[in-house]
Amino acid sequence: MKKENTSIFDWPTQNLLIYGTPLLLFLPFEWTMALILLCLVVWAYQGKMNNIIHRTPHISLLLAFGLLQVISSLFSENLIGLINAIGTLAIVLFVAMILSKLNPETFEGMLKQTGKYSLFAAILAIIEFGLLANRNGLTFMQSLVDMPPQSRISLTYFNPNLYATMIIFFLIVTTYFFFKEENYRKKFGWSIVFLTNLMALFMTGCRSAFVDLLVIFPIFFMILNKKKLLAFTLGSETVGIVTLLTHPELMPRLTHMDSIYARISIWRTTLQGIIDKPLIGGGPQYYQMLSQEMGSVPAAHAHNLLLEMLLANGIVGTVLMAVYSYRIVSTTNQTRFVKERPLYRALICAVISAVLIEGLVDYTINFPATAMFFLFVISAPAVMETSQQKVAQPFVNRATSLVFEYYFKPVAQNRYMNMQPTNTKSQAVSKSTYPITRIKS
Repeated sequence: MKKENTSIFDWPTQNLLIYGTPLLLFLPFEWTMALILLCLVVWAYQGKMNNIIHRTPHISLLLAFGLLQVISSLFSENLIGLINAIGTLAIVLFVAMILSKLNPETFEGMLKQTGKYSLFAAILAIIEFGLLANRNGLTFMQSLVDMPPQSRISLTYFNPNLYATMIIFFLIVTTYFFFKEENYRKKFGWSIVFLTNLMALFMTGCRSAFVDLLVIFPIFFMILNKKKLLAFTLGSETVGIVTLLTHPELMPRLTHMDSIYARISIWRTTLQGIIDKPLIGGGPQYYQMLSQEMGSVPAAHAHNLLLEMLLANGIVGTVLMAVYSYRIVSTTNQTRFVKERPLYRALICAVISAVLIEGLVDYTINFPATAMFFLFVISAPAVMETSQQKVAQPFVNRATSLVFEYYFKPVAQNRYMNMQPTNTKSQAVSKSTYPITRIKS
C-alpha cells in the first residue's frame, strides 16, 4: 500500500532540509557559522523571522541566556566571549527557524541523513589517522598501540575531544535507526555505520568518550525495556572493565595522568573566578583570560560543564539554562511525536546522558556542531507540535474545496433558510423559490 505523502513542502525545499542541514554538522565551524549568519540575514530581509518567538517554545529563555553572555563579555572586556555570545544567539535563531519548518517525516529524514554522513566522515577520519601515523614515522598499528598525541584524529572538529563527542551522538542516532528499521539489510547497514564510527572513536584517543559508552547504551536499552540486551551489555562492560584493569596497555592513554593533574589545577582557578564574578560570570571562554592573569594552566575553558557554566554565565545564566532544559524536555516528553515513538525518548535520554557524563571532565557542548545537534534533538518535537502547520493539499483537493466553498455551500445554506417554518401558515415551497448561486468570476 502506497504511503500517503503528508509533506508540507515542495520537493526541492524538503530535500534541501533533509540533505543540506545535516551537512552543517560536518563542515569546519567557520564555514558553518558563515552559512548560518547568511541564512539569518536573508530570512530577516524576507521578513520570515517576525513570529519566531511565538512559534518556538521557551526560546525566550535561550535568547535571554545569549544576551546575558553578551553583557557579561562586555563587562569583562572579553572579546572572544563576545564573539561566542553572538554565535550562541545565531545558532539559537537558526535552529528555531529550521525546526519551525519541519514535520516529523522530514525531521527523521534529517536524523537518518546525519547517520549516513557520519559513515563517510568516519572513513575520512580513518584515512587521516593513517596519514598522521605516516607523518610521525609510525606504522598504522604502531600508532594504534602507542596513540601519540599528534596521531589523534579530529577531522573538521578543531580537536579530537569535539569529534569524539560528535561520534557519540552519531552512535546514538545509528542505534536509534537500527532498532527502528525492520528490514534486516537495513539493520546490517546501520551496523556497518556503527562499527566504522566506533573505530574512529578509538582513534580520537578520547578516554572520557568511552565512559559515555559504558552508560548511555544501558540507559537506552533500559528505557526500551530490552532486558536481554541490557543484561548482555552490562555483562560485556564488566568483562571489559576487569580486562582493562588487569591489562591497561590494551587501552591507549589509559594510564596517562598528566591531563588529570592539569584539570585539577584548572578547576581550582575556575573556582576562584566564580567567587570573583558570581552573578553573571565573565562570558564564554573567560577562563582563557583568567589563566593568563593568575598564571594557571592555559586552556580555552574550565573542562567541566557546571564549572564552565558558572564561570562564564554566573548563577543567573546557569539558572536560565537549567530552567530551559527542564521545560523543553518536559514539553518534548508530552508531545504526540514522542508518545508515538518510544524509541525517540530513549534517544533523548542517551544524548542528555552523554552531555552530562562528558561534562564531568570536559566542556564540548559550546561548539557549533555539538550545540546544534543537542538543540535539534531535545527541541524538535516540541517546536513541531507548537507550529501546528497545515498540510498542503494537492491541486484536485484544493479545486474541490473551492467549488464547495463558492457554490454548493451557499446553495445549501439558502435552501436550509427557505425551508425554515414562518409565523404564517405553512406553505409548499416550490423549486422556483430555490435561489441559484453562481460562482464568482
